[in-house]
Amino acid sequence: VQKYYTAGVARMVIDAAGNVGVGCVPETYHSSVYALQLKNGGLLTENSVGASKSITLAYNQYVDSGNAWTYINADEASYYQQYNGDHYFATAPAGSADGDVTNTVNFKIDANSRISLSNNDAGDRNTVFGYNAGLSMHASSTDNTFIGHRVSDATMTATADYNTAVGGESMSALTSGNGNTAVGYGSMTSNSQGNNNTGIGVNSLTNVSTTHNNTALGLNAGNYTQGADNTYVGYYAGKGTAGADANNVGVGSNALLAITDGTHNVAVGYYSGVNLTTGDDNVMLGKSAGNAFNSSNVVAVGSNALAAITSADADGTVAIGKSALSANTEGQYNTSIGYLSLNANQTGDGCT
Repeated sequence: VQKYYTAGVARMVIDAAGNVGVGCVPETYHSSVYALQLKNGGLLTENSVGASKSITLAYNQYVDSGNAWTYINADEASYYQQYNGDHYFATAPAGSADGDVTNTVNFKIDANSRISLSNNDAGDRNTVFGYNAGLSMHASSTDNTFIGHRVSDATMTATADYNTAVGGESMSALTSGNGNTAVGYGSMTSNSQGNNNTGIGVNSLTNVSTTHNNTALGLNAGNYTQGADNTYVGYYAGKGTAGADANNVGVGSNALLAITDGTHNVAVGYYSGVNLTTGDDNVMLGKSAGNAFNSSNVVAVGSNALAAITSADADGTVAIGKSALSANTEGQYNTSIGYLSLNANQTGDGCT
């Protein structure tokens, strides 16, 4: 053992194993380690050069003779380590001096530049950032991006590829779906096996689970959608209630707000088709166009066109023009073209 003094005090100690203590006597390290130890931590490196070796900057812990991380003092511990081309950042709660340390890798940058928290580093070309994000990603999953608190933290299979989820708890049920994009808190939280869905906005497409090819943009857009091939754009557009809606297009604030099982509908405009639930094959274009009916095969074009129909008895009606058939409540098979055309008709059928 060699000791170096200044002013009568040992400032540096080199033990028989070649470990160096600055301001302290070095602990008894494992034979595979060389260490430069300061009072509460130090720099550790393995004693041979080659593949799969490490260098570590540690606080309040060292690798003891039994090859276990051990507390130096009764305090928290942490380390930064370069190992096998990867960078690890680990922490441990306070423990007893000379007790075993249980480290948690909280942050990792791997050799492929993936960034992960809590050692979420499975798969290939994945980017993971956030508490429990991608927690149980399959070892073969590829090209996923998960950013946010508990994003995509369910157990995934090897087919969960090409997904992007950004925002707390978004896409949190993902198991085997692929090609999905969820942006916003709570977006697509139920999607487990659905493919090629896009939900952008808080709680968008929240209830899509196993269906495919839906697109929703806006707060609560498509919130209860459980069908496929729908497009909802706008605040609460296509929010609906649980059902098998399919092949619908709703564009505008509250467009198709109440949709459940309706299919092949097109609603464009503020509050267009707002009360439609189960009707099929309708076209509603304009502010509040067809905003009250629940029929099928209806065309309403123009602000407030067919705005008063409240029954399911307007099948086959065509209203084109501002406020066309705006007073009609249950008449069917009517055709009205022009500003205020047939705006006094309420219950008549087959009028032109």
